[in-house]
Amino acid sequence: MLGFAAALDSTLWEQPFYAYRPSQSIERTVLGREFEFRTDEFGFRNDPIEHPKPDSVYRIVCVGGSTTVSGWTNESTYPARLEAALRDTLGTGRIEVVNCGISGYTAKAERRRIDDYLSYDPDLLLEYNGVNDIWEALELRERRLGRWKSILARSLFLRTRFSEWFLPDEDQMERAIDRQTIRALGSLADVAEKEGVDVAFATFARPRIESAGRAEWEFLWYDLHHGWPGQLLVPETYVRWIDIYNRRLRALCARRELLCIDVAARFPGRVEAFRDICHLKDEGIEEKVDALLTPEFLEFVEAELEEGDPAAEAEND
Repeated sequence: MLGFAAALDSTLWEQPFYAYRPSQSIERTVLGREFEFRTDEFGFRNDPIEHPKPDSVYRIVCVGGSTTVSGWTNESTYPARLEAALRDTLGTGRIEVVNCGISGYTAKAERRRIDDYLSYDPDLLLEYNGVNDIWEALELRERRLGRWKSILARSLFLRTRFSEWFLPDEDQMERAIDRQTIRALGSLADVAEKEGVDVAFATFARPRIESAGRAEWEFLWYDLHHGWPGQLLVPETYVRWIDIYNRRLRALCARRELLCIDVAARFPGRVEAFRDICHLKDEGIEEKVDALLTPEFLEFVEAELEEGDPAAEAEND
């Protein structure tokens, strides 16, 4: 998890895993590589942003957890790279992408911070998360295993070979995701749309274990059992749960006619692009940005740019 180690520095937190301190900066060397982490006046990982937003600017606010905030520098995070890619692809400097990721966030936490996101005067909220909600559901499950299953779950052999016995089935998982995640995301969209802000949801990228070799599978298994709080998952169940989340997210977007950016369908999923089970190395972040640039997303942003172009409006007048 070194790719977002800076985000976990205790000096950055105003409230651990909820809010960073405004206008903070840290620099350090970790394993021979430089980390730099700067927060703006609102406590998010950005350099100072112009307020109020100029009329000529199309501003996208990226909402999520550590997979949004992570990066060795502010410039290497996915929101910063997305801004550069959109400007280059659409040939304009009018696009700004703001990083409002906070490590550890779930959909409920995102919903609680909606007013802070709206303080940036965004034109679009782009949400990319899901994995933290999966961990939350798993931790709740572990606490409700019952006496005998809790005793049996201490066995590494049983947890690995018979993990499905300890975990919710697919229907139970769908209900849990709908109840604790999809409902919160729907509420997030309600508030944003009421304020005249568009919302887009991106599906979550996961490793393609279907084509992974033995060494890659063991890397993922080791990370699941040593890098995360829950220890009931194996790689196969982890990706299945991510797939369930993505399926429910697509259903929400279809039902509400919201823009769905299907990153999961376009992301290569090479295990070597992952730093751990969900965080990406630099090349993986680049691949995620490429996956975000769907024709539908580009067309949407381009249309919004044309509609809000002061020069075009002046010509029409």
